[in-house]
Amino acid sequence: VTTSFLSLDSYDPLVHQDPATLQPFFVTAQQVLFEAGGFLRQFLVDDKGCVFIAMWGMPSFTYANNSSRALFFAASVRVKATELGHKVSIGITTGNVFCGTIGAPERRDYAGIGNEVNFAARLMGKAKGRILLDKTTVNNLPSSTQQQLTLVETMSLKGMEQPVTPFSYESKEIPRIAAVDENQGYSTNLRKQVKAILSAQMDKVANDDTIS
Repeated sequence: VTTSFLSLDSYDPLVHQDPATLQPFFVTAQQVLFEAGGFLRQFLVDDKGCVFIAMWGMPSFTYANNSSRALFFAASVRVKATELGHKVSIGITTGNVFCGTIGAPERRDYAGIGNEVNFAARLMGKAKGRILLDKTTVNNLPSSTQQQLTLVETMSLKGMEQPVTPFSYESKEIPRIAAVDENQGYSTNLRKQVKAILSAQMDKVANDDTIS
């Protein structure tokens, strides 16, 4: 799953006391997310600010080029947010995530939960107006897009055992949603990851004595 956490840095609880004032941004972000084929996990406004969470890789929202779609979304929203007079900070990560319903039958939600989701939130908090991506996401981008990325400062993030050095997408150009077969290394890397996951699951099934 590729997860994108977006902070609306220009959100001001005094200026935006009426939630309707955020509607233009919310509608714009939804339109771009639809174009990018992503899943809207949550649009949250609380005492910590305003956050838009999107995911690729959930059932019915998964593609071979999830990372490319997430970066397209981030770059597009940043441009459109600026046109609306807003500023955003975005963190993007890719990894294994639990996807499913949480909560009681009377009140439940569909969510993606895992360390990689938390990682995206931490990168968002450090972005300060940038688009920050983890190494796994970058590895799943076409080489032409990777060349537009820049390594930034090493960061110590809450919940992370080791410091990390993310990448930043600084270009004002909106990258295309690249096809997976445009870069052999890109598609090969994805196949290796999928094979590793399938192999681990098959080993688990083969060693499960409860299966007859």
